[in-house]
Amino acid sequence: MAVAAAATVGVALYAVSKIKPDIRKSTYPFAMKDGTILYMDKYESENWLHRRRPVLIFAYGGSFVRGRRDKPQYVDFMNYFARKGYVAIIIDYRKHLRHIAPERKKSTLGFLGALNEAIDFASEDFADATAFVIEHADEWGIDADNIIACGSSAGAITVLQTEYAICNGLTVASRLPEGFNYAGVMSFAGAISGKSLPEWKKKPCPIMMFHGDADRQVPFSQAAIRGVGGLWGSTSIAESLKAAHAPYYFYIVNNASHEVCKTPMWLYRKVISEFLDKLVRHHKRVRITSQDYHSKETGVQKDFGLKDYIINNM
Repeated sequence: MAVAAAATVGVALYAVSKIKPDIRKSTYPFAMKDGTILYMDKYESENWLHRRRPVLIFAYGGSFVRGRRDKPQYVDFMNYFARKGYVAIIIDYRKHLRHIAPERKKSTLGFLGALNEAIDFASEDFADATAFVIEHADEWGIDADNIIACGSSAGAITVLQTEYAICNGLTVASRLPEGFNYAGVMSFAGAISGKSLPEWKKKPCPIMMFHGDADRQVPFSQAAIRGVGGLWGSTSIAESLKAAHAPYYFYIVNNASHEVCKTPMWLYRKVISEFLDKLVRHHKRVRITSQDYHSKETGVQKDFGLKDYIINNM
């Protein structure tokens, strides 16, 4: 089956199934990268087939090493959006850190270089998946002007980096139709890779960020060496968006660690709906920061340095 699919990447439907009485799942190969076929799963409700629907494209987490499309928490999130009238799509991307030689991870600069490569590859793949969806807009009955990018952990870094590339004219943007941008971006514990605090040459689409302020794996603020590189977390991104007078919704979960890469998918659906309604659907030019408390614990470590994040991701 894989051989047959490889010959028709970009055009052939790989499989169709009905996973719920009202939900149809379709799987497509959308790219061949480094000898590996990348697939996407499309979830849609048969109750909404009569209209052009908005789209959610989701990138899962896994530290650019692991992860898969069919984890129950992701499937449930896709079903939720399908029932809300979206075409919900979850995609594969290359996991570059899986193939990095161990010695590259032993130094700070070596790890940062490998991480940047992994983010670039994943961002390219996300852009290619988006272009594939746009190409099939008429066939699938979707609104190509209303595509939401969403991701968890490594996937959140991927979608933020893709939006950053679009707004700053970076190479990844050339993989998408000219003038395209997402209607919104949602990040569950994400960051942007760069040598300095993010700056936006073009105003970005509305961005929602969930992040725990005690995150051990993706920095809440930053884990970077200026002029060299690293990750700029949600606090830094919010600061940059404020400077750009761009709309955003920053949801801080106090005393929470990296579990915030998952909890928004079931715990904060109302908050997500508020973002989509106010900032995306009704284009309100607002900047919102909200806070929730994960626990009443005191003494939770929050002062992680760059080496802490490297150790926690090895």
